[in-house]
Amino acid sequence: MIELLDDLAVLEERGDMFCMAVMIHSSGSTPRSAGSRMLVLRDGAIRGTVGGGKMEAQVIAAAGDVMKSGQARILDFEFSGADAASLDMICGGSARILLEPVLSHANSLWDVVHALKFRGARGWMITEIQPAGAVAHRFADQIPASLLPDEILNSPGDASRRPFLAIENEQLVFVDPLVPPSRVIVFGAGHVSRSLAAISHIAGFNVTVIDDRIDFANRERFPDSDQVLVVDPITAYFDQQKVTRSDMIVIVTRGHLQDQEVLEGALRTDAGYIGMIGSRRKRELIYRSMREKGVGEDQISRISSPIGLAIGAETPEEIAVSITAELIQKRAAMRAG
Repeated sequence: MIELLDDLAVLEERGDMFCMAVMIHSSGSTPRSAGSRMLVLRDGAIRGTVGGGKMEAQVIAAAGDVMKSGQARILDFEFSGADAASLDMICGGSARILLEPVLSHANSLWDVVHALKFRGARGWMITEIQPAGAVAHRFADQIPASLLPDEILNSPGDASRRPFLAIENEQLVFVDPLVPPSRVIVFGAGHVSRSLAAISHIAGFNVTVIDDRIDFANRERFPDSDQVLVVDPITAYFDQQKVTRSDMIVIVTRGHLQDQEVLEGALRTDAGYIGMIGSRRKRELIYRSMREKGVGEDQISRISSPIGLAIGAETPEEIAVSITAELIQKRAAMRAG
């Protein structure tokens, strides 16, 4: 939902008719997980995805019928046996997709969209699937206890991070957590950072790039980043901005000394992930220097270095791909609790 806010804002302004497809349930191995959304426009164009392939083609075709009828519809898919063969998808799981026509500005979807913009995209979207093909949405700051099924109440971790189906007043209800994209704070605006900012933006991260050189940290070099900041000295960022447990820090500055200075500042924050570029030799030299300054092993253990998954990356673009892959891996672990 969050990733489609800009598209929804444009559609609302133009008054365009469209269909929202949302995966309200998934089990086993599926192309996408519950909460995945796709907008199907009247001309067949799409925004987002619910998994691709023949399944998505069927969803797009059904969306046209849904917009014509004005009635919502639920499609069920099985990715095993004969159904899987017909879809050419043998994942082995199942998925349920709700298709909702959005025909006017009176649709309750817009109430949620406006609440997200006003409240900073935090809360829950509660979708009531009513009889006769009607759908109603509401925004909630907290999940009503009456909606929480036993398997959520009795499971470990944070239930608010997982979409789920429930029954309320004999109606099917889909509850979807709405949280801002994970933020990646990139220190350094060199070649690797330029590619990293672009690729991590595509991967759905909120990206902030920081450097002490205006010739490097500017919109011309980082057009897709959410923030591009010139901070001198670069470590002053930690005094100016709050870093939370949901933030991920990537250190790719122009030199070992500056990397270490930023690293020491990062360790004083609550960042959920701290990664530093460089060789193992560089890492050990910096760790030795930090130990001499009294930095404890519990703090050093928070650092991921060398950063990036081991895929044999060499060019700045390849290195950026490996770093983004590690960030995606970390984001998934943080969401799982």
